Amino acid sequence: MRQQKIKALIVGRNVEILLPKAYDESQAAYPTVYLLDGDALFPFLDHLPIEQTSFDFILVGIPASDRISEYTPWPAKALNKRFLDFGGGGSEHLVFLQNQIMPRIQEMFHCDSNPESNAIMGYSLGGLLSVYSLFVTEKFGHISSISGSFWYNGWTQFIEKTYLVNPSADIYISSGRNEGGRAQDIKNLPSNNVYLEWNSYGHHDNIGFKLEAALSYLNQRINRN
Repeated sequence: MRQQKIKALIVGRNVEILLPKAYDESQAAYPTVYLLDGDALFPFLDHLPIEQTSFDFILVGIPASDRISEYTPWPAKALNKRFLDFGGGGSEHLVFLQNQIMPRIQEMFHCDSNPESNAIMGYSLGGLLSVYSLFVTEKFGHISSISGSFWYNGWTQFIEKTYLVNPSADIYISSGRNEGGRAQDIKNLPSNNVYLEWNSYGHHDNIGFKLEAALSYLNQRINRN
């Protein structure tokens, strides 16, 4: 038996929600994981064995409308002239998640709204934004980044000089050994709760495996009242 999957239009976004198997059996408040690029990442879950997608939290997949703006912390030039520049709308997008998406999800489902029961997770630029949230908000007690784009212009200098707003968050970083050493910089954050998992895959390789590993880690760590 797979978990119940629901699709809903929330604040103009086609959001997918994966509920725990036992969700309908009680009124228990569940932890919630907010997955950036949900429209791109949710399909990977369909190809995993059932036992690998049995989570004790509500998984909310949120699509981006303009990811190179919404998932980037400040404006930056594109890596190639063929592409658009990065918009730097990350802070505004985090406000959008907190003030519009999260309250609606908490109205619709049995969610534990305490920060220690909420997580933000993303891949690539979404992974960058997830870690960036540590410097902006305390709403997420768990941060998960899969192949985060820590090459982003000015990122290393930013984390070295900027105050960490959410130092108590549990941080999970998954990175390929050939993706560069910037992920190691996260180890230098003033937090005792950083778990860094190296793998042998490239940035675009085995995304489903990396996603399942990150979700399984959260399933063990996230608070359940």
